[in-house]
Amino acid sequence: MSEEAERPKLGAASEAEQLLLGDLEREALRSERLRALILAAFCGIGGLVFVILDSLLASHIALFQQYRSFGWRVGATMLPLMVYELCAFAILSRVLRSGRPVGHLLHGRYISAVLELLVPSALAYAFIELMHPVHGLLMPPTTLYYLFIMLSVLRFDFGLCMVTGCAAALQYMLLYGYGYSHLPSSETQTLLVTPFHHAAKALGFIVSGFFAGLLTRQLRQRVVRSLRLMAERNRVTSMFGLYVSPSVVDRLLSKTADYDGELRDVCVMFLDIRNFTNFAEKREPHEVVQFLNTLFSFMIETVSTNGGIINKFLGDGFMAVFGAPLLEGNPCDKAMHTALQIVRQLDSEVSLGRLPPTRIGIGIHFGPALTGSIGSPRRKEYTIIGDTVNLAARIEQLTKQYDAQILVSQAVLNAKQDPSLRGEPIGEVSVRGRQAPMALHKLA
Repeated sequence: MSEEAERPKLGAASEAEQLLLGDLEREALRSERLRALILAAFCGIGGLVFVILDSLLASHIALFQQYRSFGWRVGATMLPLMVYELCAFAILSRVLRSGRPVGHLLHGRYISAVLELLVPSALAYAFIELMHPVHGLLMPPTTLYYLFIMLSVLRFDFGLCMVTGCAAALQYMLLYGYGYSHLPSSETQTLLVTPFHHAAKALGFIVSGFFAGLLTRQLRQRVVRSLRLMAERNRVTSMFGLYVSPSVVDRLLSKTADYDGELRDVCVMFLDIRNFTNFAEKREPHEVVQFLNTLFSFMIETVSTNGGIINKFLGDGFMAVFGAPLLEGNPCDKAMHTALQIVRQLDSEVSLGRLPPTRIGIGIHFGPALTGSIGSPRRKEYTIIGDTVNLAARIEQLTKQYDAQILVSQAVLNAKQDPSLRGEPIGEVSVRGRQAPMALHKLA
């Protein structure tokens, strides 16, 4: 499947995706800078080694004995290339430090790819000048073209690999033409007179560039795919909060849901810690934070395990939603099981001495609500809006009046499927903000 076909499935993560792809472009430029430094070091150290060998050990090396000033010629050839690479390194470093977009600079890599091949070409030219043309073309410098083609894979650009292969072939054939034109008239060298061998070698550079391009295309597609999935995961995680179970995030990523807004039936649960203000006034801040962390840790885990999401934290409580953004199983069953598990776990933590005596109030209501992401393009939040949410909050407040830890509406019991979930009827209750009374049941 092509990148274009995958894009719609990944959702509207364009802003985050562009940021990540921008980071990829900057990494490509950092790679160019590293290449320039490595080539500068190669040219500088290589030229220095040839000069030292020619100066100190020329009498012990047959190559230097036969070709006078061979090391100095090679060193003089590599020095300008070292200067060019150092200049390229300095320019790239300055651009990266500036923090400006670098996309337009990546086109310069095509020029750089051609110029970098002057390293083996210049060395081969020096060998041809100093030696017999055939010997110069068969010496090691021409095999360095393959090294540059191989390294072009790291540039994540099919076109660059092809340009590198074709430029290597062109420069090699120019060297062949130069060697052929300087062949002594009295000689007839088969390797130079017959161009088949050199044409086949040049074709090998082009083919190598093509296959390197195929490989880099696969690598780039995988990297871009990973970046897009990362951007989508970041979008989903930021939209649904930090306290969404990884399994829920994975299921959200596998779906093509539109979070712009829809009306759906959800089960909303509000949880509040009783007398938290008095508790906080008598303790140090770090004690309050430790208490909340201990308390919320198992509550959040329980909500996530039962397929719910923590939609909002309300200081000393939170709002959880079941049935959105994903609907799996019966949301009312999951909400009531979650509430009962939280109460049992809280009693266990208190009895073990891990928490001071603590009471909570939980209100649960089921009904239609508008779900979707609300905010600006820079910051959006997935939220639940509607009378169902307001009533769930009002029911939680009534737990104080009826000395209950869990109160559920009749709508929740009507929609549940688990027969083991039963509540103690309280009767018709007046709820603030609602004209008609509603039937409530005490679950715990």
